[in-house]
Amino acid sequence: MSYINHYIANGAVLLPVFDDPADEEAVRTAARVYPDREIVPIPALEIVKGGGGIHCITQQEPLPATRSRR
Repeated sequence: MSYINHYIANGAVLLPVFDDPADEEAVRTAARVYPDREIVPIPALEIVKGGGGIHCITQQEPLPATRSRR
């Protein structure tokens, strides 16, 4: 589990949280680092179980080879 795997959006930071006491400090730290953005805590335990994080699931997916490109 890592708080570093967050997503920076226009006006906000989506910050993973893990139902852990350290979550509160992570939110405060993010607020100091990104003072011009809203910090949005996102429960991420289930995402981590799937092998990714907030930043990972926001990335592009390649077009499957079976689809033709136009």
